[in-house]
Amino acid sequence: MGVQFDENIAFLGRDKSGDHSGNAAVNIIIPTDELSDKIDNKTNESFTAVGDKTSEAFREIPLDKNSHIAKLIARLDEESHRFAITYHQNLRAKAETKSALDGILGVGPVTRKKLLKHFGSVTKLRDSSEAEIAQVVGQKMAQNIKRHL
Repeated sequence: MGVQFDENIAFLGRDKSGDHSGNAAVNIIIPTDELSDKIDNKTNESFTAVGDKTSEAFREIPLDKNSHIAKLIARLDEESHRFAITYHQNLRAKAETKSALDGILGVGPVTRKKLLKHFGSVTKLRDSSEAEIAQVVGQKMAQNIKRHL
């Protein structure tokens, strides 16, 4: 039912030979015994290795690109890449929907919508007088908004 190992092997990464297609040769990169002794597998310690993968501290093991393990590693890599891209797209989307009005105490979603509907943009709101803003949200809130913009 497959090969089982009695010990953990520190796995550092994979080399796709610069080819980002599905046909790339896959080499796994593992530390040599000297570096492996410094890694505690029980704590899932992560570290940054000094030097490049061709140094004495690392060993490359070529895998047949059609092997099950190479395909599994490739799928894990693709999934982690997809996850990272989605995460950063969500961060960008949230940043784009932020408004200068979000940081003003007392200005919630309803007030923000009312102000943007009346003035059209934060820039036009910023250029408006306190009296013009007061017509939409009241004098006290208008003072607060002008103080923060």
